[in-house]
Amino acid sequence: MSSSASEMYDELQELEYECVQALNETQAVTARPTGLYCEGMFDGWSCWNDTPAGHVANQSCPTFVTGFEPDS
Repeated sequence: MSSSASEMYDELQELEYECVQALNETQAVTARPTGLYCEGMFDGWSCWNDTPAGHVANQSCPTFVTGFEPDS
Protein backbone atom coordinates (compact mmCIF):
# COMPACT_ATOMS: atom_id res chain seq x y z
CA MET A 1 0.00 0.00 0.00
CA SER A 2 1.16 3.49 -0.72
CA SER A 3 1.67 5.88 2.15
CA SER A 4 -1.59 7.74 1.43
CA ALA A 5 -3.52 4.45 1.06
CA SER A 6 -2.00 3.25 4.31
CA GLU A 7 -2.98 6.48 6.04
CA MET A 8 -6.55 6.19 4.67
CA TYR A 9 -6.74 2.59 5.91
CA ASP A 10 -5.52 3.63 9.36
CA GLU A 11 -8.04 6.47 9.49
CA LEU A 12 -10.89 4.16 8.49
CA GLN A 13 -9.83 1.65 11.15
CA GLU A 14 -9.88 4.42 13.76
CA LEU A 15 -13.28 5.67 12.57
CA GLU A 16 -14.70 2.16 12.77
CA TYR A 17 -13.34 1.70 16.29
CA GLU A 18 -14.79 5.05 17.41
CA CYS A 19 -18.14 4.17 15.83
CA VAL A 20 -18.37 0.80 17.56
CA GLN A 21 -17.45 2.42 20.87
CA ALA A 22 -20.10 5.13 20.40
CA LEU A 23 -22.78 2.61 19.43
CA ASN A 24 -21.94 0.44 22.45
CA GLU A 25 -22.07 3.45 24.80
CA THR A 26 -25.40 4.57 23.35
CA GLN A 27 -26.87 1.08 23.71
CA ALA A 28 -25.69 0.93 27.31
CA VAL A 29 -27.70 4.04 28.29
CA THR A 30 -30.53 4.09 25.73
CA ALA A 31 -33.08 1.41 24.95
CA ARG A 32 -33.08 0.11 21.40
CA PRO A 33 -36.00 1.29 19.29
CA THR A 34 -39.15 -0.77 19.55
CA GLY A 35 -40.58 -2.36 16.43
CA LEU A 36 -38.65 -2.66 13.21
CA TYR A 37 -35.42 -0.72 12.83
CA CYS A 38 -32.09 -0.75 11.06
CA GLU A 39 -29.30 -1.55 13.47
CA GLY A 40 -26.53 1.00 13.90
CA MET A 41 -23.30 0.20 12.10
CA PHE A 42 -20.13 1.47 10.50
CA ASP A 43 -20.51 1.14 6.72
CA GLY A 44 -16.87 1.69 5.86
CA TRP A 45 -17.25 5.47 5.59
CA SER A 46 -19.73 6.70 8.22
CA CYS A 47 -21.24 5.69 11.54
CA TRP A 48 -25.00 5.13 11.55
CA ASN A 49 -27.18 5.02 14.65
CA ASP A 50 -30.14 2.66 15.07
CA THR A 51 -32.91 4.06 12.86
CA PRO A 52 -36.59 3.15 13.17
CA ALA A 53 -38.19 1.64 10.05
CA GLY A 54 -39.83 4.28 7.89
CA HIS A 55 -37.41 7.01 8.98
CA VAL A 56 -34.63 8.41 6.84
CA ALA A 57 -31.11 8.76 8.18
CA ASN A 58 -28.49 10.77 6.36
CA GLN A 59 -24.91 11.81 6.85
CA SER A 60 -22.61 14.30 5.21
CA CYS A 61 -19.90 12.78 3.05
CA PRO A 62 -16.68 12.19 5.00
CA THR A 63 -14.12 14.98 4.75
CA PHE A 64 -11.22 12.56 4.28
CA VAL A 65 -12.32 11.47 0.80
CA THR A 66 -9.75 12.89 -1.62
CA GLY A 67 -11.30 15.33 -4.07
CA PHE A 68 -14.55 15.70 -2.16
CA GLU A 69 -15.25 19.26 -1.15
CA PRO A 70 -18.43 19.40 0.98
CA ASP A 71 -18.58 23.20 0.90
CA SER A 72 -18.50 23.58 -2.89
